[in-house]
Amino acid sequence: MKKNPTIKTWDDVDRALSEIGTCDIEIENLQGVMKAEIMPIKLKYEGKISEQEQKKKPLLEAIEVFFLDHESEVTGRSWEGAFGKCGLRLSPPALKPTGKMTWERVLSRILDLGYKNKYLRPLIHTVRDIDKETLLSEKVSDKIRTEIGVKISQDEKFWYEVKPKV
Repeated sequence: MKKNPTIKTWDDVDRALSEIGTCDIEIENLQGVMKAEIMPIKLKYEGKISEQEQKKKPLLEAIEVFFLDHESEVTGRSWEGAFGKCGLRLSPPALKPTGKMTWERVLSRILDLGYKNKYLRPLIHTVRDIDKETLLSEKVSDKIRTEIGVKISQDEKFWYEVKPKV
């Protein structure tokens, strides 16, 4: 459905762009005022929040030390009281090279052993991907793009630019 144009001439376009520029200036001014009003409030509460974080820190450390010292008294991996719970959780599993090994050395060893051991072959993967930048470049003709089943697609989108008001 086509929209009814409210602008009839290029002078109307220019006046509308001028009004958009005025709106942009007002938006910037309002954002500046907002930041100025927020800053003292933020500073006021950042100190109070930091103070509470500092109060929590030694309490949490003390609870952790106590829990670890009395872990044998806990059934399961956690303890529950009237005001909360605490316990131990396993972190997500992570792989780390052992000793003086690096990931490069691990890869090298897998490659060395992989051809002899069918269980090691699946540990290495090769990623195949399409170089879309090269496909988009002038190096590739439209004929080749058509042959492989791709095309360049572009949409025209309206844009505007407001000249700065002095």
